[in-house]
Amino acid sequence: VGSNLARQLSASRNEVIVIESDHERAQQIDAAIDVVTIAGTGTDPNILSYAGLETTGLVVAGTDSDETNMMSVFMASQFLPEQAVKMARIRNKKYLDDPSIKEQFKIDIIINPEALLAEKILRLLAIPDSRDVLQFEKGLVEVPAFRAQAGGFLADTQLSELAEARKSVDFVIGAIVRPARAGKLKQEVIIPWGDDRILEDDLVYFVTERSKTAALCELLRPDQTPAKSVLIGGGGEVAMNLAESLSMAGYKTRIM
Repeated sequence: VGSNLARQLSASRNEVIVIESDHERAQQIDAAIDVVTIAGTGTDPNILSYAGLETTGLVVAGTDSDETNMMSVFMASQFLPEQAVKMARIRNKKYLDDPSIKEQFKIDIIINPEALLAEKILRLLAIPDSRDVLQFEKGLVEVPAFRAQAGGFLADTQLSELAEARKSVDFVIGAIVRPARAGKLKQEVIIPWGDDRILEDDLVYFVTERSKTAALCELLRPDQTPAKSVLIGGGGEVAMNLAESLSMAGYKTRIM
């Protein structure tokens, strides 16, 4: 998790410092990503001081240990400027259910992977046949993605030809992800214009108001309805937490 986040932040031209307790892993990260890597632990005040947190705007504690993450944020808060944002990855339900944890350990934002996964699945279930769903403006703007199927509404359609459909459903096509094809080894991300054409198997991202997503689904997938039941494979903690979230949302949930 930490190395992937560091890669994305670095790619966005942020100055990134990674503190890694595994020396071999620290060397691998240093060689693979354009970041500053420090071998040590995030709970060591000497390491934190050396990292120069006095000018840092964001701290993310993302180890596999909830306790280490909470303590890392607490220790880092002693060096950080007041406006810095402090995030901790926490998975244990007993910590998540304790409202005092954030105040005790100076945490601004708690990241719970299972909760994020459940939210993502719920959004996908609510939009039939969607392949991805993004949300912006506190959920008021929704960006579902649909695959262009052979013989369907989208495949082999020029964007300008969708003008009539937009009279009944207000949407904008924000991006088209074109899978790798003969002669191209990588997928292609297209920011489309009116003369661009949607091809079969393209993943098309629509931008619309959340209140209009149902009408968009009716336009694109008129023969499909939202799922009512979910089967989850595995009975571990992740599966149990996910099942609880889905059941509370009204889905008939089974664990296999």
